[in-house]
Amino acid sequence: MSLREQALSLAQHRGFNVFPLAPGSKKPPHGSNGFKDATRDAHRIRQAFSTDNFNIGIRCDVCNDTNIFVLDIDGPEGEAALADLVAANKPLPATLESQTRRGRHMIFYAAGPVGSSVSKVGNHIDVRGHNGYIVAPGSTVDGHTYRFIDPHKRIQRAPEWLYRLVRGAGATAEATPADRAPLQGGRC
Repeated sequence: MSLREQALSLAQHRGFNVFPLAPGSKKPPHGSNGFKDATRDAHRIRQAFSTDNFNIGIRCDVCNDTNIFVLDIDGPEGEAALADLVAANKPLPATLESQTRRGRHMIFYAAGPVGSSVSKVGNHIDVRGHNGYIVAPGSTVDGHTYRFIDPHKRIQRAPEWLYRLVRGAGATAEATPADRAPLQGGRC
C-alpha cells in the first residue's frame, strides 16, 4: 500500500486526522502548517500526499470527533516506568498500539481534552494530546517502518486513573467539539 493510500485508509477507516511529514522524517515539510493541516477529508488528503514519498502524521487530540491521547513509550526505561504505573494502579485495556523506532505508541480515548507532556507521567513516557502528533504506521524513519502491532485492535477508553494522571501532567488543553460529544466507540 502506498503512503497516500495508507493516509486515506487511516482517515476513512480509522477516523484519524492525518497530515504529511517530510520524507523519511518525523517533522512536517518546510512551509507546511504541520498538525494544523490534519484532516479526514479524502480530497485534501489526496492533494497533500500528491507525491508518494511523504511520511504520515496523526494529530493526537480527536479521532472520529472523540478525544484521544497517545502514550509514547520509549525503550526499556519507558516500559519499566509503565509497568510501575500499572502495578500501582490497575491494568490497562488492550488498545490499539503501533511499534516505533524505540518503543510503542498506545492510543486511548479520553473523557476530555488532554495536553501533551514529556516524561511527566513516567521516565521515558511522553503524552501526545492537544497540539501533539505521532508518526503513523506505514511511515519510515531511519530505516524503521512504523506499524500497528495488532491492526485488528480498536482504541479503548483510558481507565480513570490514567486519564487523571495524564490530565495532571499535560499542558493546558483547549476544549474541542469532542468535549461536548459523548464518548464513542467509533472506527478508530
